[in-house]
Parts: sequence; structure tokens; C-alpha cells
Amino acid sequence: MIRRWASAAARQRALFVAALGVVAVFWSQFVWVRAANFYGTDEWVFLWVAARRILDSPYSNRPFNFLWTIPGAHLGARGFNGFYAVHSLYLLGTALVTLALGHRLLPDRPRLGFLIAVLAAVWAPSDPSRLATVQMTVNSGFTFGALVAVWLFVVSWQRRSRLLIVLAAAWALLMVRGYEAVAPPIFAAPLLVAGELRREGRAARIWLAVWTLAALVAAAAVLPPMLHPDPSVAYQATLLQVDASPARMATRLAQEYRIHLLPAVTTSPIVLRVPAVLISALAFVVAFAAVSRLSSPESWSRRTLWLAAVLGLLLAALSYAAFLPSRVVDPGDRTEILAMPAIGLFVAAAIALVASTLPPRARTLAMGALAAWVVAVAAARTLQMQRWWDGASYYGRQVRLLGDLVRLAPRLRPHTLVVLVGDTAAFPATFTFRHAIETVYPGEATGVLASGPEALYVSRLTASGIETEPWPVLWKPWGVAPTRHRFDEMVVARARADGTATLEESWPADLPSLPPDQAYDPRARILLR
Repeated sequence: MIRRWASAAARQRALFVAALGVVAVFWSQFVWVRAANFYGTDEWVFLWVAARRILDSPYSNRPFNFLWTIPGAHLGARGFNGFYAVHSLYLLGTALVTLALGHRLLPDRPRLGFLIAVLAAVWAPSDPSRLATVQMTVNSGFTFGALVAVWLFVVSWQRRSRLLIVLAAAWALLMVRGYEAVAPPIFAAPLLVAGELRREGRAARIWLAVWTLAALVAAAAVLPPMLHPDPSVAYQATLLQVDASPARMATRLAQEYRIHLLPAVTTSPIVLRVPAVLISALAFVVAFAAVSRLSSPESWSRRTLWLAAVLGLLLAALSYAAFLPSRVVDPGDRTEILAMPAIGLFVAAAIALVASTLPPRARTLAMGALAAWVVAVAAARTLQMQRWWDGASYYGRQVRLLGDLVRLAPRLRPHTLVVLVGDTAAFPATFTFRHAIETVYPGEATGVLASGPEALYVSRLTASGIETEPWPVLWKPWGVAPTRHRFDEMVVARARADGTATLEESWPADLPSLPPDQAYDPRARILLR
């Protein structure tokens, strides 16, 4: 009994050190990521809905879509740093839950379990969206939530706890109703304990029945609007441009595998000769050595490793599944976040298979060396993608223009419409500018672009002013309604090619002529204090 207690305590110490190692490796890379990585479209919308604690995305049939986004607006000072904090914690949390799963499912393979978790934390070599710390809070948050659902299923089965399996099913449904892409990997959870389920007749049937029922309830909620599109799935039907032909999806799946896996073997050593990369690799080596020293001997069963590799590829395919029909989402764009634990399982198993061909005394060293290479490649790719973001991010352009507006008009009278004319490329869509203005001038103003895509809100110029109508599905969930602004309730700003903004003191010539009976007086709308 004392020996069993000592063994369990040793395993817990090794698990604790492994968790610290995952944290260290993750932060050795993510510390270089900036909170200002903006795609330019959704960030201000996310801040707006999160500040108001709105859960629902009614145009995508996701009643809990912003569940994981909301905390970002309420951490720290105003701005976007809170989103960086929660996004990074969700990514790290996913890796730690992966570690906990490995601890339960691979008790005789502690080094393999640690490696899977590390790769779940860092290995997304072709997905720049992983570094978009505001917009991807949905993806990272629900990936974390999906792993928790899988963990709850596994723990409920191992403990034979009916209460936990009901809780796991309820949590799984909550996650799917927030982001349907997580459904395939969540409901594939029984594959992780398939061998035990086959050996247990009656209990296994109960667990599978509960999980199947949850999957059917999720399908009933998610699929009908997609099969017969209506405004509640405008995002999926229109913005994602679905093409579900089998040949195209198979080709797309092959592309996802290729860009998620090949960088591990095609990256030049030259790009790794960077201090930040070497520091990350060193952090892994130290952590791997500590875990190896504290852990029991590793099992090197090749049959089990092959099964793990195949399972990893299968789970990765299920993680990519929701993106495969899209003609808009490019391969690697936000697709690798959800698949990181599964691809981590495959890559770690592949590394262990290579190491298992060596003499027993060399296997752990080979496993660590190969894994250190992959970690270094992950660090180099993260740095490369951040350099791309430094040039591509919309943050600087948008904040500069908004800063000019605030200097020109520190405050505005309630019910003011800010119309942006000129070079409006800093804001790719009207809804982006609208929510940015409503954030900068809360309770005072809203915004519209003179020209630009009008998703979510549609505006039209009339003889008496500008009328804006939100999509009807937004009215109740978001508390918005159609608005009308007279010309004397408007402030027109001009965006210039150099990124600055100026106030149009008179009605601009590049807009339709002001009706004779209407007046435009921007100074009357501006309050200096």
C-alpha cells in the first residue's frame, strides 16, 4: 500500500513538472505574439459584443458564440490586451487538458504524453490566424471547451460516473451550440477508450447511448438551417460559400495534412539560428529531461504507437471537417487551432516510432532530440508569422484614424452619425467602422462608410438623410434597431491616403448633393468636453 502511494505521488510530481514544462515552452514562443494582430473586420465587433456580454451570434445559428470572447473585454484596462490574455490562456489550457488526457490514457508513456501536450501548445506552423488574438478567441476558446468535454467523457467512463457523463454531454452540447466546428472531435471521444468500451457490455452501451443522444440533439440544432438556409445561417451560407463536393473536400483534406505536417521536415536549419528559437528549444530540452528523470520507464510498444498515429490522423480530419467545404477559408487559415491536439498525437507517435527502432538506451535521447527540432521549427514559424502580421495588421491604420477623429471631435452629441469618405480601406466593411465608432463614442454616435461592404447593416441615402437597417436577426439579440439620421445630425470625416482623417466642414462633393431644404453643420454636433 505504501509502495502504491509512493508510486502515485511520483506520477503526480512528474505530471506537475510536465505541466510546468508545457507552460514554459508555450510562453517561450507566444511571448513574441502581439495583441495588435488585426484582420480588420471583426475585432471591433468582438469588443462591442463582449463589453455588452452578448452571447448570441444570430446570423450564424450560434447562441453561445461569444461565450469565450466576453472575458477579453473585462480583463485589465480598456482595449484589446484582455483578449490577448484570454486567447493565450485558452491555447495553453487546451495543451494542459491534452496533458491530463495523456496522463489518464497513456500512464505507461509519460514522455509521449508530455510531447503530445507540447505539440498541442505550439505546433500550428501554417496558421497565422492562431496569432490573431481577438478574432480567434472563438476558435481557441471552443477548442479548449471541446477538450474539456472530451476529458469529462473519459473521466466519467473511467470512474463509471453517470453524473459525470450527463455533465459531459451537457457541456458538449453547450460547446457545439457556440461553435459547431467542434462537434466532430467532441463526439469522437469514445475512440479514445474504444478498447475498454468493447470489453464492457452494459456500461458501455449506457455511455454510448448518452453520447449518441447528445450528438443527435446537436445535429438537430445545427444541421436543418444549413440544409435549408435561412437568415440564421447567413454567415455559413453566404460568407463561407460552401461547396461540399467529395472530390474537392478530399483534396482540401490532403492540403490541410500537408501544410500542417510537412514544415516539420522541410524547414531549413538556417531559419532556426535565431536566439528566440534556440531559447524555446532549450526550454523544451530542459523540461523533457526533467520529465524523463521523474517518470517511470517508457513503454515502446510499436503496435500501440501505430494505433496512436492513425488515431491522431483521424481526429485531425474530424477537426478540419467543418472547414473542408468552404471556398473562402484558405487551407491553414484558422483550421489548425482545433486540430493541434490531434496532430500533436500523430507527430508525437511518429517521433516515438522512429525512436523505438533504436537500442533501448538511445530511445529517450532520440525522442527528445527529434521533438526539440519540431519545437524549434514551431518557434521559427511563429516568429515568421508575427513578422507578417507586423506588416499586414489593420490595427495601426484603424487606431490612427480613430485617434484623429477623437482629436477633431472629443465628444459628439447623442444620435450623431459619423460618415467616413475618401480612402476608407482602413475599415474593410461598414459594420467594422460602425462598431469602432460606437466603442469610441459610447452612447453618442454610430458610423457608416460612404462605400463598402454592408454585411450586418444596410444603409441608404434618402431625401431626408441616411437610414440604416440592421439585419432583422440582430434586432432582439443585440438590442439594435433601424435608425434615421438627418443631414444636420451627421459629421463627415475624410480618410486620407496617408492614414490621417480630417473633418469635412461643408458637405463633400463626392457624396450626392445635399437636398435644398437640408442643412449640414458638423460643428453643431461636436462637443469639446
